Amino acid sequence: MLRPSMSLYVIVLFAHSGMRWLVLALGLAVSVRGALGWWRARPWTRSHAHLQQALLHSANLQLVLGLALYFWLSPLSGAFFRDPRAGLRTTMLRFFGVEHVFGMLVAMVVLHGGKRIAQRATRERDKHRLACSLTAAALLVFLLSIPWPFMPYKRPLWRSFGRSVPSAVQQRPQTAVGAATLTRGATALG
Repeated sequence: MLRPSMSLYVIVLFAHSGMRWLVLALGLAVSVRGALGWWRARPWTRSHAHLQQALLHSANLQLVLGLALYFWLSPLSGAFFRDPRAGLRTTMLRFFGVEHVFGMLVAMVVLHGGKRIAQRATRERDKHRLACSLTAAALLVFLLSIPWPFMPYKRPLWRSFGRSVPSAVQQRPQTAVGAATLTRGATALG
Protein backbone atom coordinates (compact mmCIF):
# COMPACT_ATOMS: atom_id res chain seq x y z
CA MET A 1 0.00 0.00 0.00
CA LEU A 2 1.34 3.43 -0.92
CA ARG A 3 1.97 5.80 1.93
CA PRO A 4 0.50 9.15 0.86
CA SER A 5 1.81 12.39 2.19
CA MET A 6 -0.01 13.58 5.30
CA SER A 7 -0.52 16.97 3.69
CA LEU A 8 -2.65 15.36 0.97
CA TYR A 9 -4.56 13.54 3.72
CA VAL A 10 -5.20 16.82 5.54
CA ILE A 11 -6.31 18.61 2.35
CA VAL A 12 -8.75 15.87 1.32
CA LEU A 13 -10.02 15.53 4.90
CA PHE A 14 -10.60 19.31 5.03
CA ALA A 15 -12.47 19.24 1.71
CA HIS A 16 -14.53 16.20 2.77
CA SER A 17 -15.43 17.82 6.08
CA GLY A 18 -16.42 21.12 4.49
CA MET A 19 -18.26 19.58 1.56
CA ARG A 20 -20.73 17.90 3.93
CA TRP A 21 -22.26 21.30 4.70
CA LEU A 22 -23.00 21.92 1.02
CA VAL A 23 -24.54 18.46 0.66
CA LEU A 24 -26.67 18.92 3.78
CA ALA A 25 -27.79 22.42 2.73
CA LEU A 26 -28.72 21.29 -0.78
CA GLY A 27 -30.49 18.22 0.63
CA LEU A 28 -32.52 20.43 2.93
CA ALA A 29 -33.32 22.81 0.06
CA VAL A 30 -34.50 19.98 -2.21
CA SER A 31 -36.63 18.52 0.60
CA VAL A 32 -38.22 21.86 1.50
CA ARG A 33 -38.90 22.82 -2.14
CA GLY A 34 -40.35 19.38 -2.75
CA ALA A 35 -42.61 19.68 0.31
CA LEU A 36 -43.83 23.12 -0.74
CA GLY A 37 -44.48 21.96 -4.29
CA TRP A 38 -46.31 18.91 -3.00
CA TRP A 39 -48.47 20.74 -0.45
CA ARG A 40 -49.23 23.72 -2.69
CA ALA A 41 -49.63 21.66 -5.89
CA ARG A 42 -47.01 23.69 -7.74
CA PRO A 43 -45.70 22.65 -11.15
CA TRP A 44 -42.38 20.82 -11.39
CA THR A 45 -39.99 23.26 -13.06
CA ARG A 46 -36.49 23.12 -14.44
CA SER A 47 -35.24 24.93 -11.34
CA HIS A 48 -36.46 22.01 -9.22
CA ALA A 49 -34.58 19.58 -11.44
CA HIS A 50 -31.45 21.78 -11.41
CA LEU A 51 -31.46 21.99 -7.62
CA GLN A 52 -31.81 18.22 -7.38
CA GLN A 53 -28.97 17.81 -9.89
CA ALA A 54 -26.74 20.20 -7.89
CA LEU A 55 -27.38 18.03 -4.82
CA LEU A 56 -26.39 14.89 -6.72
CA HIS A 57 -23.21 16.47 -8.11
CA SER A 58 -22.10 17.70 -4.69
CA ALA A 59 -22.95 14.35 -3.09
CA ASN A 60 -20.99 12.53 -5.80
CA LEU A 61 -17.95 14.73 -5.20
CA GLN A 62 -18.31 14.11 -1.47
CA LEU A 63 -18.41 10.36 -2.16
CA VAL A 64 -15.24 10.51 -4.26
CA LEU A 65 -13.43 12.43 -1.50
CA GLY A 66 -14.70 9.96 1.10
CA LEU A 67 -13.63 6.94 -0.92
CA ALA A 68 -10.16 8.45 -1.42
CA LEU A 69 -9.91 8.79 2.34
CA TYR A 70 -11.33 5.33 2.96
CA PHE A 71 -9.20 3.33 0.53
CA TRP A 72 -6.01 5.33 0.36
CA LEU A 73 -5.44 8.28 2.68
CA SER A 74 -6.98 7.73 6.12
CA PRO A 75 -4.88 6.11 8.84
CA LEU A 76 -8.12 5.05 10.56
CA SER A 77 -9.36 2.93 7.68
CA GLY A 78 -5.81 1.67 7.16
CA ALA A 79 -5.75 0.47 10.76
CA PHE A 80 -9.17 -1.13 10.31
CA PHE A 81 -8.08 -2.99 7.15
CA ARG A 82 -4.90 -4.29 8.78
CA ASP A 83 -6.86 -5.96 11.60
CA PRO A 84 -10.62 -5.96 10.90
CA ARG A 85 -11.43 -8.25 13.82
CA ALA A 86 -9.84 -5.85 16.31
CA GLY A 87 -11.27 -2.90 14.38
CA LEU A 88 -14.81 -4.19 14.88
CA ARG A 89 -14.22 -4.22 18.65
CA THR A 90 -12.93 -0.63 18.66
CA THR A 91 -15.75 1.93 18.50
CA MET A 92 -13.94 4.50 16.37
CA LEU A 93 -12.42 2.03 13.92
CA ARG A 94 -15.75 0.22 13.54
CA PHE A 95 -17.51 3.51 12.83
CA PHE A 96 -15.03 4.69 10.19
CA GLY A 97 -14.29 1.20 8.84
CA VAL A 98 -17.90 0.02 8.45
CA GLU A 99 -20.74 2.17 9.77
CA HIS A 100 -19.83 5.53 8.20
CA VAL A 101 -19.09 4.19 4.73
CA PHE A 102 -22.10 1.82 4.75
CA GLY A 103 -24.49 4.57 5.85
CA MET A 104 -23.19 6.99 3.26
CA LEU A 105 -23.45 4.42 0.46
CA VAL A 106 -27.05 3.65 1.48
CA ALA A 107 -27.84 7.38 1.47
CA MET A 108 -26.30 7.74 -2.00
CA VAL A 109 -28.40 4.85 -3.34
CA VAL A 110 -31.56 6.43 -1.88
CA LEU A 111 -30.58 9.84 -3.27
CA HIS A 112 -29.87 8.61 -6.80
CA GLY A 113 -32.83 6.23 -6.80
CA GLY A 114 -35.07 9.00 -5.50
CA LYS A 115 -34.08 11.27 -8.36
CA ARG A 116 -34.81 8.57 -10.92
CA ILE A 117 -38.14 7.66 -9.32
CA ALA A 118 -39.23 11.30 -9.03
CA GLN A 119 -38.17 11.97 -12.61
CA ARG A 120 -40.35 9.13 -13.90
CA ALA A 121 -43.47 10.20 -12.01
CA THR A 122 -46.21 11.37 -14.36
CA ARG A 123 -48.04 13.79 -12.04
CA GLU A 124 -46.28 16.98 -10.95
CA ARG A 125 -47.48 16.59 -7.37
CA ASP A 126 -46.00 13.08 -7.24
CA LYS A 127 -42.64 14.39 -8.46
CA HIS A 128 -42.57 16.86 -5.58
CA ARG A 129 -43.74 14.26 -3.05
CA LEU A 130 -41.12 11.74 -4.14
CA ALA A 131 -38.33 14.33 -4.33
CA CYS A 132 -39.24 15.55 -0.85
CA SER A 133 -39.64 12.20 0.87
CA LEU A 134 -36.73 10.32 -0.71
CA THR A 135 -34.31 13.24 -0.37
CA ALA A 136 -35.39 13.63 3.27
CA ALA A 137 -34.79 9.90 3.82
CA ALA A 138 -31.30 10.17 2.31
CA LEU A 139 -30.66 13.29 4.38
CA LEU A 140 -31.63 11.42 7.55
CA VAL A 141 -29.19 8.60 6.73
CA PHE A 142 -26.48 11.19 5.98
CA LEU A 143 -27.11 12.88 9.33
CA LEU A 144 -26.98 9.57 11.22
CA SER A 145 -23.71 8.61 9.51
CA ILE A 146 -21.78 11.81 10.22
CA PRO A 147 -19.35 11.76 13.18
CA TRP A 148 -20.85 14.68 15.11
CA PRO A 149 -18.94 16.30 18.03
CA PHE A 150 -21.25 14.74 20.65
CA MET A 151 -20.56 11.15 19.52
CA PRO A 152 -17.83 8.85 20.90
CA TYR A 153 -15.95 9.05 17.56
CA LYS A 154 -16.45 12.80 17.39
CA ARG A 155 -15.09 15.10 14.76
CA PRO A 156 -15.22 18.90 14.64
CA LEU A 157 -18.04 20.72 12.91
CA TRP A 158 -15.45 22.52 10.77
CA ARG A 159 -11.82 21.55 10.24
CA SER A 160 -9.01 24.02 9.81
CA PHE A 161 -5.58 23.73 8.24
CA GLY A 162 -4.06 25.29 11.34
CA ARG A 163 -4.10 22.05 13.32
CA SER A 164 -1.28 19.64 12.85
CA VAL A 165 -1.86 15.93 12.54
CA PRO A 166 -0.93 14.24 15.85
CA SER A 167 1.98 11.83 15.78
CA ALA A 168 -0.31 8.92 16.71
CA VAL A 169 -2.21 9.42 13.46
CA GLN A 170 0.99 9.59 11.43
CA GLN A 171 2.03 6.15 12.68
CA ARG A 172 0.68 3.10 10.91
CA PRO A 173 0.07 0.47 13.60
CA GLN A 174 0.62 -3.18 12.73
CA THR A 175 -1.32 -4.66 15.66
CA ALA A 176 -4.66 -4.31 17.42
CA VAL A 177 -2.88 -2.57 20.30
CA GLY A 178 -1.44 -0.09 17.81
CA ALA A 179 -4.91 0.44 16.35
CA ALA A 180 -6.29 1.22 19.81
CA THR A 181 -3.47 3.73 20.33
CA LEU A 182 -4.25 5.22 16.94
CA THR A 183 -7.90 5.76 17.81
CA ARG A 184 -6.97 7.53 21.04
CA GLY A 185 -4.52 9.76 19.17
CA ALA A 186 -6.96 10.41 16.34
CA THR A 187 -9.50 11.87 18.73
CA ALA A 188 -7.04 14.71 19.19
CA LEU A 189 -7.75 15.66 15.57
CA GLY A 190 -11.26 16.57 16.68
